[in-house]
Amino acid sequence: MSGKMTSFSVYLTSLCFVLVSIQADRSFIVDYDAGVFLKDGKPFNYVSGSIHYSRVHPDQWYDRLYKMRFAGLDAIQVYVPWNFHEIEKGQFVFDGAHDLVAFLTMAHKLDLLVIIRPGPYICAEWEFGGFPYWLIKDNASIALRSSDPAYIGHVTDWFNVLLPKLRPLLYINGGPIISVQIENEYGSFQACDYNYTKYLLELNKKLFVDDVVYFTTDGDGTGYLKCGAINGTLTTVDFGAGNAKKGYRVLNIWNSSFNGPYVNSEYYIGWLDLWGSKHSHVSATAAAKTLDDSLRMRNSVNMYMFIGGTNFGFTSGAPGDNPFRPVPTSYDYDAALTEAGDLTYKYYSIRNTIGKYKILPTMDPPKNSTKVAFGKLNVTLQGPLHECAPLLSKLRGFPDVHVPFPIRSELMDTGYGYLLYRHILKEDAPRVKLSIPGIRDRGYVLVNNLFYGIIYRDGPTEVTVEGKAGDSLTILVDNMGRVGYGSGILRGSKGIISNVTLGSTQNVSTWDIFNFRFNMSLMQHCAKLRGTGNVKGVLKFVPSTYLGILHIDQPADTFLRLDGWYKGHVEINNFNIGRYWPVRGPQKTLFVPSSVLKAGDNIVTVTELESVPCAPHHSCQVEFVDVPEINANVSSTFTSTYYRTHHG
Repeated sequence: MSGKMTSFSVYLTSLCFVLVSIQADRSFIVDYDAGVFLKDGKPFNYVSGSIHYSRVHPDQWYDRLYKMRFAGLDAIQVYVPWNFHEIEKGQFVFDGAHDLVAFLTMAHKLDLLVIIRPGPYICAEWEFGGFPYWLIKDNASIALRSSDPAYIGHVTDWFNVLLPKLRPLLYINGGPIISVQIENEYGSFQACDYNYTKYLLELNKKLFVDDVVYFTTDGDGTGYLKCGAINGTLTTVDFGAGNAKKGYRVLNIWNSSFNGPYVNSEYYIGWLDLWGSKHSHVSATAAAKTLDDSLRMRNSVNMYMFIGGTNFGFTSGAPGDNPFRPVPTSYDYDAALTEAGDLTYKYYSIRNTIGKYKILPTMDPPKNSTKVAFGKLNVTLQGPLHECAPLLSKLRGFPDVHVPFPIRSELMDTGYGYLLYRHILKEDAPRVKLSIPGIRDRGYVLVNNLFYGIIYRDGPTEVTVEGKAGDSLTILVDNMGRVGYGSGILRGSKGIISNVTLGSTQNVSTWDIFNFRFNMSLMQHCAKLRGTGNVKGVLKFVPSTYLGILHIDQPADTFLRLDGWYKGHVEINNFNIGRYWPVRGPQKTLFVPSSVLKAGDNIVTVTELESVPCAPHHSCQVEFVDVPEINANVSSTFTSTYYRTHHG
């Protein structure tokens, strides 16, 4: 061996020794006797904020993380939505917007620690609490969040993929992850299956290491801790602005020997919104005061949410099913940073509070992005959904499914969006009642091209129709998001999940079912295939798709207003920016990140389910504005404001 090679070998040996020494010096543990976290052997309490990478466009991850670090945060807290990564069983996505490792690495480079919450259940008002829809495909009664072997098998498969990706990012391995949550607020769930939570802890230890700080999070009541606390983990609580001492005191009521560290893992500085309810608000003063109280006690706090973001696509869920109240596309959460990442008065109030207890980082002050009002855009009809679905299914080689009775959407491999059920009337139906008690969630009823009304799981589930033998009875079903909290997660099936009654016929038989996995180019093709000249005037109330071309010189963040439109979703350049329902409120604008747009022509697609603000065959308009509106007046009842029925 040459002298140069010998020197190089010595250098590599020395470098490896240094790296091992550095990692050996890195530690994050709980000193239960002293009641503190020890970071690298020194007492430490953290100030953290929640951010969901799945709710922020990846091109804006850095901006949001930079602003969080500038606020003085030590750490971020991150949920991992299972259904964001394992789209279908065994089909994993970890690139682009799904690149969790890249996101956490970016946080690390900004000197932010990470508190990871891998689930498998996350709640978070996310579709199905993070569970993939296919969990209930083969077994609709699978016992989620329990030691049911079928469920545990899927969880084990998932964690065997996820956790090895995260292991190199553990703090003791030189990464940013200081702690790992086991399950999520399990004390609020009915099962109380200790074998399940024990198994999750053991699985985490097997795939990570023993000496990671594992913790649980539950509400600030002993009833929650009874089933949520797990032996061998740190018990933490969550509560909002108010009496901080009272919130933490439950830990001592539950366990008189508990000595800390005291952690509020979800300190609610804002709150979620629901369609039909007023926009939530927590004052900056109240948010800062309770944070101040916690830090004065040298406790650790994670603010939920520090940046809420957006439920792009069909990712918004519902907190419960009695009543069924889904959340809007905006997950602004009245957080410290707005949905679009803008700095708020609450942000600076929190930063000033943190500055009383921590040394604030020396960084260039962040700025808000420029918002641009691109103005009004004409959109034109492409075709009714009930006509395009059969045409495009055949075009794409997805033949319709012919079944004796309606089946749920999961059996159609349709996890999200819309499903179309079609039945050919076998005899005349002179003004008879159509009843579908198992509609999940909202059904649009047509006979041929005539729209007869809407049925809704929490509204009328029947409507009067009429037709002749040979006419086509169509029900377009809108999946508005699965329940992600409480026992409602055990009833997650979508589509039509009951028999259909038509007049005296109790179980209407013989159905064709079509899915809607269509992009904009296919919808344009539908318009060419079918033409638009044969559509009657009632098209105003027929679920249809509209298209417009937005030409811009330079992309910028913007907001889309849909005044006069009723309910549906919007795609721009085949990116689903989310659902709209302005007649219900409180959200009236949809956030459009600059990266969704491009210089030149941008294809804007509006899928409207209920009513359009223009006459048939005339262009309708949407408008791009520079100011959001997510706190508009609301309508909380099923009224004629948005309930349309055809009276022939």
